[in-house]
Amino acid sequence: MAGSGQGVQPFRTVQDYDNFLSRMDGFVAWVDHSIANMQLGVTKGIVQPKIVVERTIRSWRPSWSTTQSRACSGGRSEFSGGLSVAIASG
Repeated sequence: MAGSGQGVQPFRTVQDYDNFLSRMDGFVAWVDHSIANMQLGVTKGIVQPKIVVERTIRSWRPSWSTTQSRACSGGRSEFSGGLSVAIASG
């Protein structure tokens, strides 16, 4: 499991933990930047085709927690930062 300290990036030293935390900080910045770009795209009407979004969401579902899966069952998924994604039935 990613970030577990096992597998290809084991946590054996304090430096291993510090390195992992640094990578996670970079990931958070990347996600924030991506969300801002997507929101800008939505305001300009530039979005991914519906089929791409539907398939992407379906591919994520197995890794989501039960709580997140329940949130999606109502047809919407709420993400941090106020971003919500409509999930088309189908």
